[in-house]
Amino acid sequence: MRASERIGTLPNWPLRMCEDYAALYLGVSKTLFREKWKSGAYPQPIREGRRLLWHWRQLEQFADEQFGLSLLSAFGRDDTWDDFR
Repeated sequence: MRASERIGTLPNWPLRMCEDYAALYLGVSKTLFREKWKSGAYPQPIREGRRLLWHWRQLEQFADEQFGLSLLSAFGRDDTWDDFR
């Protein structure tokens, strides 16, 4: 089963993601994802044996920075209504 098919069967995104899931999480192709992390433009993985792994928070922080958003909570989301006061 392909990663894009398997991800739909999971209740949540994995905490640690292989390259396939990390690319899906950022919404880019695996080829583009690989090109960007190898060039240093995307977050760098850790190595566990032969596997390369990314943490979902690392990817979320990267996407927030791309869009000029700051991390306002421990999980990278602002769940408050403070902006509307």
